[in-house]
Amino acid sequence: MESIDGTNVRVRIVQASACSICSAKGGCMAAESKEKTVDAVLLSGQVQTGDEVRVSLAQKMGWKAITVAYVLPFMVLMAVIVLMHIYGKSDGIAGVAAVCAVGVYYIGLSLFRNYFKRDFQFVVSKE
Repeated sequence: MESIDGTNVRVRIVQASACSICSAKGGCMAAESKEKTVDAVLLSGQVQTGDEVRVSLAQKMGWKAITVAYVLPFMVLMAVIVLMHIYGKSDGIAGVAAVCAVGVYYIGLSLFRNYFKRDFQFVVSKE
């Protein structure tokens, strides 16, 4: 827990790769970890700065996040490829157009970042 402001809290999360618990990680270049900061809502309990807490997201929000981040871009990619082939374009042009369309999709997501920040709220509870 980094900071507390009423029911709003800022939590530092150490994101470790799955291989971080492997005994061979010292000789492997794939092991990595990153620190991220997440804004969340405190449900209940007395917490102080420095406490270890549990950060969670409702399961339906997790599925929505997967859909928005992975499923819909894949559908955009496939739709553009199919449309380009229907209109007789080459594979190279279809591929470039599909990648550009997915790029535009992700730019659109970043423009609506505040909407998603409201919609996807993390919840913090004492461990």
